[in-house]
Amino acid sequence: DGGPDGAFLDTAALAVLLDLVVSVDTAAAHVAGALGVPVWLMLGQPPDWRWFLERPDDSPWYPGHRLFRQTTPGDWAPVVARVADALEALAARRQAARSSSDVAAAGAGVGAG
Repeated sequence: DGGPDGAFLDTAALAVLLDLVVSVDTAAAHVAGALGVPVWLMLGQPPDWRWFLERPDDSPWYPGHRLFRQTTPGDWAPVVARVADALEALAARRQAARSSSDVAAAGAGVGAG
């Protein structure tokens, strides 16, 4: 990342180009969160102190973070499955939004010309 004066500049430059960052607890997740990029963060059990135990799936530090927590130490399969399900749901919502905006745009052109 370019040494001490450019620490994480490359990471930041890439993060702002993304719609979503999916990560474990890494510096890249913190950089993205600090820039307001949505982050889905997969956390081990027990998590680092900054992710609190009493907060189910959000972060006081980064409003755009959604936390996916392990319930059993070392068992990542259920965490990855929840992230995959959430990604499928997000993709379906975005596709539906695109489809409805395409229909609206097509309707706006009816009778024109």
